[in-house]
Amino acid sequence: MQPIETAEFWQEEFEVSEEDLEALYERFVEDETPRTTGELVHQLIERRTRQAELSLRAQAEAEGIVYQPKESYEVGQRLVFVALGEDVAGEVVGVREGRNPEYGPFKVIQVKLDGNGVREFASEFPQPHILNIEDKPISVDDLYQQFGDIVRERLLEVLANNPEFVRYGDQWILKGLLPEIHVGHRNIAEAMIVVAGEALPTERLLEEIELPEDIPLETRKLALNRALEEDGRFINVGAISEPLWSLSYQREESA
Repeated sequence: MQPIETAEFWQEEFEVSEEDLEALYERFVEDETPRTTGELVHQLIERRTRQAELSLRAQAEAEGIVYQPKESYEVGQRLVFVALGEDVAGEVVGVREGRNPEYGPFKVIQVKLDGNGVREFASEFPQPHILNIEDKPISVDDLYQQFGDIVRERLLEVLANNPEFVRYGDQWILKGLLPEIHVGHRNIAEAMIVVAGEALPTERLLEEIELPEDIPLETRKLALNRALEEDGRFINVGAISEPLWSLSYQREESA
């Protein structure tokens, strides 16, 4: 098991970094499409996971072989001990037979850790062990299920304090990607609702409000939803995920 797969990492070490935000920013710029908080969390976890895998591979290539209890080692080999920290490595200086009949035949290696003296570790160990690395990659979906709530809480706090990221409901996007919704657009929306005599969904309002067609529909919807929410004439009488826009003064008159 790698450090990124542990609760200790996500609960005690993880913080949303500037690099994380830059990666989210770049993904928004690529397709100019809103994303839910869950999608952003999954993207962040995926980025950190791939980063950890690349780091582990690079460290192993630079420092030596990643220690796994199931493997066999010889004197003189350099090993990397991922479970002990990112930079813990050492050289095998001795090998002896193991002495615990409960586990069957195995060996014990003596390793001179860089700056940390000599320690012993099992090798050729026949039983399952948490430090054995399987061929399959780390599961991003599993990490999301286990630690997504932690990431969500910390990511929301950071996004809420970053003016470049804006939201409507659970949909996020970069503020700079939103088309301008000016007072003329909002006046058209008001007139449409008056003529219809009922609340209208955002997509219906966009049929008469001319916004650039090269902007994705979901982005145009988010922009209009934010603009109507900030205009006191309008009130959403539907769900936050499926807005239905009515006029607040009409509802007051009918009350």
